[in-house]
Amino acid sequence: MSTEDNEYDLQEAWEQACRSFATTAHVDINLLQGRALTPDDVVAQLKLKRHADEEKKAQYKVLKDVLGRTLVLIQNLGEIASSAASMVYGPSTLCFNAVSYLIAAGQNYRNIFASLTQLFKDVSDILERFAVYIKMKQVDRPLRKIIHEILLSFVSICELSVHVIHGNKLGKFLKVFAFNEDDGVGGAIASLRTLVEREAQMKATLTYQIVKEGFGDAQVAISGVKASVDKMMDDARKKESDSLERKQVEKIKAKLGVQEEVDEQVKLHRRLLSETVPGSGRWIYENRQFIEWSDRSSPWDKVFLLSANEGYGKSFLVTTIVHGLEKRYTRSTSDPSRPTTAYYYVEQQSSGRTPIRDQGVQPIVRALKTLALQLAQEPVYRKDLAALCENWIEPDSPEELFSRLFGPCLRSHETFYVILDGIDQMGEQSVKTLLDLLKVMQAQHTPDQQSHLRILLSGRPPLLKPLTNPVQLRAVNIDIAVSNGPDLVCFIADRLYRIDVLQGKSEQVQNLRKEVFLSLSEGAQGDFINVELLLKEIGSKRWPAEIRDVLANKSQRSDTIAREVRRCNQTFQARDIHDLNVLLTWVMSAKRTLTVEELEAVLFLKNKEASLRPLYDQLRDQYSAFFFVEKPDDLEPNKASVTLVSNSIKEYFRSLVQTKQEEEGTQRGKIHPSEIKIMRRFLERLCDEDLYAKFGFEEFFQRKLSSNTALVHVDLDNSHLQVFLDCLHTIPRYEEVAVRPLHHYARRFFVAHLQEIDLTTTSPSDKAQVGQYLVDMFSDQNIIAKWWNSHQIYSSAAEWFYEDGNVDVVLGWLRDPATIGKCSQAGRDWVKTLASNSFPDADLLEHVSTYLADCLFCSPSVFRGNPVNLVRMLHAFLRKLRRRRSPSKSTLQVNMATKPITVKQINEISKWASERLRIDKPGFEWTRSVARAYRQFDHYQEAIQAYEAAGKLREDHWFSDYGLASTYFDFEEWPKAAEVYEDILRRVEAGEAKEPSPAEHITRIRLCLAWAYVQTGEYDKAMAMYNQHLVTNPDDYTAVLERMIALRRQQKFANIIETLQQLQKEQDPTHSISRLSVILHNIDDLDLHNGIVLAGMKTGSLRFVQTAYRSAIEEALDPGYLPRNTHAKAQYRVMLTCKLADLLYNYPQSHEDREEAMDLWEASLADADDIGFTPSRFAAAKSLSTVYFEQLRQGSQDSQSTAETIKKLLQLSGEMTSETDAFESTLDTRLLVGRYYSKAGMKTEARDCLRGHIKVGIDLLSDEDPNNDWQGYLRLASALMYYGDKDAALAAWSLIGPNDFSQQDDVDGFEEVNDATTTKIPGVGKEDASITFDNDTADTLASDGPQKPDQTAPPARAKTFRKLEGPLDYYCDGGGCEHGWTYADGIYVCMDCLDVMFAAPCYELLRKDALEIKACSPTHDFLHVPLWDEHEAEERGPHQVRQAGKPVPVSEWIKEIRQKWQLEDG
Repeated sequence: MSTEDNEYDLQEAWEQACRSFATTAHVDINLLQGRALTPDDVVAQLKLKRHADEEKKAQYKVLKDVLGRTLVLIQNLGEIASSAASMVYGPSTLCFNAVSYLIAAGQNYRNIFASLTQLFKDVSDILERFAVYIKMKQVDRPLRKIIHEILLSFVSICELSVHVIHGNKLGKFLKVFAFNEDDGVGGAIASLRTLVEREAQMKATLTYQIVKEGFGDAQVAISGVKASVDKMMDDARKKESDSLERKQVEKIKAKLGVQEEVDEQVKLHRRLLSETVPGSGRWIYENRQFIEWSDRSSPWDKVFLLSANEGYGKSFLVTTIVHGLEKRYTRSTSDPSRPTTAYYYVEQQSSGRTPIRDQGVQPIVRALKTLALQLAQEPVYRKDLAALCENWIEPDSPEELFSRLFGPCLRSHETFYVILDGIDQMGEQSVKTLLDLLKVMQAQHTPDQQSHLRILLSGRPPLLKPLTNPVQLRAVNIDIAVSNGPDLVCFIADRLYRIDVLQGKSEQVQNLRKEVFLSLSEGAQGDFINVELLLKEIGSKRWPAEIRDVLANKSQRSDTIAREVRRCNQTFQARDIHDLNVLLTWVMSAKRTLTVEELEAVLFLKNKEASLRPLYDQLRDQYSAFFFVEKPDDLEPNKASVTLVSNSIKEYFRSLVQTKQEEEGTQRGKIHPSEIKIMRRFLERLCDEDLYAKFGFEEFFQRKLSSNTALVHVDLDNSHLQVFLDCLHTIPRYEEVAVRPLHHYARRFFVAHLQEIDLTTTSPSDKAQVGQYLVDMFSDQNIIAKWWNSHQIYSSAAEWFYEDGNVDVVLGWLRDPATIGKCSQAGRDWVKTLASNSFPDADLLEHVSTYLADCLFCSPSVFRGNPVNLVRMLHAFLRKLRRRRSPSKSTLQVNMATKPITVKQINEISKWASERLRIDKPGFEWTRSVARAYRQFDHYQEAIQAYEAAGKLREDHWFSDYGLASTYFDFEEWPKAAEVYEDILRRVEAGEAKEPSPAEHITRIRLCLAWAYVQTGEYDKAMAMYNQHLVTNPDDYTAVLERMIALRRQQKFANIIETLQQLQKEQDPTHSISRLSVILHNIDDLDLHNGIVLAGMKTGSLRFVQTAYRSAIEEALDPGYLPRNTHAKAQYRVMLTCKLADLLYNYPQSHEDREEAMDLWEASLADADDIGFTPSRFAAAKSLSTVYFEQLRQGSQDSQSTAETIKKLLQLSGEMTSETDAFESTLDTRLLVGRYYSKAGMKTEARDCLRGHIKVGIDLLSDEDPNNDWQGYLRLASALMYYGDKDAALAAWSLIGPNDFSQQDDVDGFEEVNDATTTKIPGVGKEDASITFDNDTADTLASDGPQKPDQTAPPARAKTFRKLEGPLDYYCDGGGCEHGWTYADGIYVCMDCLDVMFAAPCYELLRKDALEIKACSPTHDFLHVPLWDEHEAEERGPHQVRQAGKPVPVSEWIKEIRQKWQLEDG
């Protein structure tokens, strides 16, 4: 090769290196500097800014030394290399430029000094070994080329390090940037080291041949560097796509909503895999049809079925198949595409959940979504599925869901394996649905398409039989019982080594073990459970003859169970058998899986004492042949769930001949041994030995000789009756600690067991017993008090008062005359009135209602003083009586759990209660309780009057005055509230307040007074009270926050920062983290966060505020903090990460803060989806959407960046249905996309984007529930506003008025307007509410103090009390005006942000860009919702909208919207 050729090759190599660097860093290192740099120039670029501490200075010095040494070596080598290179800049200069850019790129990253030091130390250590050549005046051409290659590799190392920085934005949060841990950088450094070490071995002479050989070696090394670089670049490209992939997965997770199910499936698969006996399942890989199914290259268009009854190893075989597919098709770099496997194990639900068989088609729907989410690991399918989720609307049927989720698989070029185990446990409806959709799939898709979606199902033969019909479905069915012999052999061999009596090494034991193995292997017929039972039986024997006897009598599973039952009969004590019978009865009959502690309570109920041995141990030892105990690692033993080892045990007892049970049951009395000898001698004379053994006389005699006359026996025909009676025995014994674990189940499910009892076949005596208990349950006040308590009243309200199902079941029994046979005459007379039309006021719940009325008006402390649920239940009861009196009158369908209660209805309840309780003249407690009911339902004027009336009925009336003060407090009449609180405190201090004792309430009264002082501007008094309180109660964080609000109102921002700094220094004694972190974890109010940020701004302490949030995030992960509530910790972390991102983006302290904020928002979004934390998901999406929409406003309509931004906004969108919270619907990012399309003149695209919101809004207005109409109007108002139809949006707003305007009530079947007298009064803002912690809840529940509202509020929202109340819960986003809205009344709504609105004063400040808090932009457009005009609204009424200033009927308005938005009518 000529000289020219050599020089040309070097020139081309450097040009290629420069182009590569430019591609990675978007910088040309030929043009980076205007002059040639020196080592000193490069080192001088290192800056020490933002790192003033000594540690950073030390790191800076080390880096400076290492970098300087490296650059000198590069400079010297560059001088040698440049002597023959015709380049614009020499090699060393290009190296210096590359280093210079690397330093600039990483300058602002945390701990970059340490990271660069390590990188350049590795490089300089290598180059120093090459220093021998620097002393040479001349080197020949091959060696010079090697030096070029070394310098080129140095540029590559710099380039790859830059790529590491650019490809990992989150690295700025890490403690160190580990360049050398990156595969590309590490590989390039290793190759450089190999090259230099090889060349450095030349010590004495450098002949041309040696150099040539060395050059050849170097070429190999450089090719290795190139291979590493190529791999690194592939990894880098993969990292670049990770962000998009993650967003796609987040979108899919949010729409399908089954991430927890996927996690459970993975755990279950891992557990089954760990329990699988090695070597199991190999036989399936020899099956020709399975080989074809599992080979993606083989054609396949059938469904693969694995059928077997319970206990034949279906789940373990499926696990082996899944594991085999995953191993076989593991993705490799050489083959980026591979089949994707998804699996789903159908299992019965755990304790406390509805059995899966009773859930209709929900099991198959949940399974399909879970499988689809697993398949989303395949890139092309993930992309298709994410596109489907962009505008996801829940399918109407499982068939449609299957088509949507798995249609892309059928159309794909990849292969997807979908495996469902135990489909029979889904229930018949789900299995039939699965069959139908599989038939449709085979009918509508070609064999080639079906080959890309390979489905395997396992289950029991009876329910799988329709799937094996070739007329209905093309399928291949493998009978596991016929083929799983090898698996059983492995299982037996594994289990034999766990049996103690067969562990010896003697020849006798080994022969016996071999004998057991051969015998069980030959006759097991694939039944693992039977083998397990036989092995347990063998393990209980002591003598070889006994073991051989077991082997000689082995047969089917039922016979094995029968022998186990006989063994228990012969060896267990009578009490053990009694306990076993009770346990079997309950486990077989329970409506959900029971826990160990619940079964312990059952045994205590039966035995009247607790065993000294824990039941958990007995179930795993003595009763292990019957029960399986599953205890997750994070649960205590008594929380473990208990199930039958096999359903065959239940089938065994069901199949027993009744006469046999009765026969065995009649064997009573203890026989003397001499009597046995007489009978044995007599029988031996009459029959030979074989006949004697055949009839089992010896076993009979042995049983008679034992003192045990009890037998293992379960009467399944009467099991529900027994469980029902046990439940009714449990309910009155709630106070007993040993029985209490069963109380919830008994109260919740006793009616379900009653429904299972066949009334027609129940004996008269049993009917009479049931009837007596039922009559007592519903008429005896003492028993009623046991099952209607404060812990369970909420769920009981829906089951008994708002729905009729439970009542109808009980009445069905009581109508049978035989049920009242044992009742008292009063009980019989009462039951007769229930079925008589002559007593329309008689009702099953009348005595329960009487008890509840007594609790409400006479004994309010029973239910901790909160009358809301009591009032609602009594209202529902009286409503039912009215319907019975006037059955012909129609009534509105309303949600009784949320509907407003009027003054008139409260008065009716009081009147009815006084009649039932025979109260002629209401006294102090009654009047106070009525006042409290008024206040709870926001009828403040009536509450004030009633409290004042109560105060006149007793001399010591401080408690009613407490209610009066609290009403003023709720009503925000702060001066009056303060006045009454002061008077109460005066009386308490003077000893005048005695009944009830004020000790329990005094702290709360003082804090309420302090807050009233804050509201009236008496800050000195307020601060004095807060300071005094916090001295003895430093953990009262509610008081801490209220004190901070007081400081903010006084503009004492420095004091706020001092408070926060002090809290950061103090440790919370309960949680062992800083008090400040505890506070930040529990603040869910936006204005409180804004107040902290504002204090940081005013005092120049934003860095401290950032640090506080970061510390709180880190402490949320502390292992010792809330160890049993990891979900709450995760929520705290995600919430505060989102808040920190807001802080960094809106108030950046450095140029990388906004970049960090974007990363944190995206991380919060992903984490919120993972843990199902909706509030933070919407908060992060809202913040990101603001940034993206600003990019849309400033970008070009046809640009690629605009399309990408729209795609990002759509990916942030969540699923929106009629079930979605109305407030959350206004945070849907599709609204902003629709806004953009509309402003851009793309009306069709805008309507397509917003049509889903319009449809849901109209659907809500078209259903039978008037209480959700405001949600429909809010959705319409929001969507129409973003579309740009302001008139239509304002028309929707015109119907979101106060409850008195927009809600109607039914009284005796007639519609009446709420009769509460109300007027408008200003309210408070967000910072005044939502400051509640668990430690102060108990103080408020039993008192007349301020109560929590009776409505569910959206995230970070809290109710504000005012005379006119509506359904909304909005606050001004100005950050300081404290204005809020519960109905449409003077709101400025931003049309370019999500969920941002202002009151008039803050709106004016925003227009002047004068708001202290950054919440919006002055350049945005706004919709002005006018002040509420009561006169206009009254004239118009709730059935007309105000459109363009004119009233229009709602029906016509909706019809017009339907037509305009092309929605179906009706």
